[in-house]
Amino acid sequence: MVISRYNMTRPNNNYRLVINRLMRVIFQLNGFFCIAVLGGILLMLVINSIAFFADIPPTTFLSTTEWQPEYGKYGILTLLTGTVLVTTGAMVIAVPLGIGTALYLSEYAHPLVKNVLKPAIEMLAAVPSVVN
Repeated sequence: MVISRYNMTRPNNNYRLVINRLMRVIFQLNGFFCIAVLGGILLMLVINSIAFFADIPPTTFLSTTEWQPEYGKYGILTLLTGTVLVTTGAMVIAVPLGIGTALYLSEYAHPLVKNVLKPAIEMLAAVPSVVN
């Protein structure tokens, strides 16, 4: 019997199949667990929302401006208005700036400038921004 170097370093195919199946089962169990956790979170949100909206009508919740939980007053109109104003302001600044930058890079920028700015802009896009 001839033992070659190739046969000695090559892993057993049965071993690979067992490891493959084991990893597949582990990943599937992880996936099912994540789905179950998300389903539990959704279920709790729905149950608590139904209990909340049984006491506070949705129209009152959406149309009043007072937020005083200690007095039972829940209104998010001010919060919604502020969110819409901040989002609109950010878009007024970001959309023209983004389109202008894209046009400049694609049509007018010298190749050297383009090779420097494009990766920098892509890195900026990868950084998440959080507004509190």
